[in-house]
Amino acid sequence: RAPCPVPVPCAPCAPISVIDAHSKEFVRNLPGYGPVSATPDGRTVIGFLDLESVDPTLFDDVADIPSGDRYQLMFVDAQTLEYDFLPVGETMPRHAITPEGSLLLVDFPDAFTRIRVVDIRDRSVHTVTGPRAQLNSYVMTQDAGAAYFLSEGLKKLDLDRLEVIDIPLDVAISGINLTPDDRHLVLRGADRAVKVMNLELGKITHSMDLTPQAAASDAHRQLH
Repeated sequence: RAPCPVPVPCAPCAPISVIDAHSKEFVRNLPGYGPVSATPDGRTVIGFLDLESVDPTLFDDVADIPSGDRYQLMFVDAQTLEYDFLPVGETMPRHAITPEGSLLLVDFPDAFTRIRVVDIRDRSVHTVTGPRAQLNSYVMTQDAGAAYFLSEGLKKLDLDRLEVIDIPLDVAISGINLTPDDRHLVLRGADRAVKVMNLELGKITHSMDLTPQAAASDAHRQLH
């Protein structure tokens, strides 16, 4: 399957707009900012609020404007359009929902910090242990057991233990993907070779040289 996109950053320039997908009619604007992420069941939509860019007219009651940290995650019930906020600090965050929709991974593109994991159901926040890191290029297993990503080398985010773990490699990696069965990482080396890592064994088991020279050599051998 395709690798996960970079987590969605806050873009405080336009409010979250709600459109009825059936009638294609505008419903209302909400006070947070997009782009947004949605859980797979479509019940929860997640955006941001920047307290330095709040439009009070978008709140039904100005008393509902939160205080505290400048940046706050915004959780919207897609059916009722009710929402609540979760403060995350003074640095602009990014977020990504796990494939089964229970967890939200939060990092900060402007700073190497501890990745945070938010339980979408009860809004509890957990800061992971291990190296500071960023989810700039990553993949996640379908059961939300782990994320593998590139951040100063190859790393694993164990979502059961809430720990970032370094995976040692003797080559530089510039791209990452995961096979549909969650058993193998497909890594693109800086040398343009494709390497396959068996996750059960924890090591690279195959390497394919995809440089034009190697492809030409393979074609030559096949012809002869």
